Amino acid sequence: MFNKIALVAAVLSPLVHALTLNTPASAVATEPLLVTWSTTPGDQPFSLELANSGSGEQIALANNVNPADESITVTLPNVSGGGFTLEAVNFGDNADVFATSAPFSISAPPS
Repeated sequence: MFNKIALVAAVLSPLVHALTLNTPASAVATEPLLVTWSTTPGDQPFSLELANSGSGEQIALANNVNPADESITVTLPNVSGGGFTLEAVNFGDNADVFATSAPFSISAPPS
C-alpha cells in the first residue's frame, strides 16, 4: 500500500504549483498596480491575467513572468467594480491556472 501512495505522490508532485498570488489591497483602474506573490523552487514562468467572475472576461496583464522576481508592476485596464481576481496561468495554455488571488475590487479611475 505504501508503495502505491509513494508512486502516486511521485507522479503528481510535478503537477502541484506552490505559487501564491497576494490579493491587492487597493486597485484603481488605469493606474499602476504592484502585484506580489510567493514562490518555491521549480515554479514555472507564467502569464498574469485579470479575471472578472461576473463577465467571465480575462485580460492579459503580463507574459512570461519570472516567478523568482516575486513582484511586477502592471497598469490596470479601464475596468471597475468587484469580483476581480488575478490569475497566474501557463502561458502556453491559459486554462492551466497555477494560482488565483482572492477576489478584490477595482475603483474607477480618477477624473
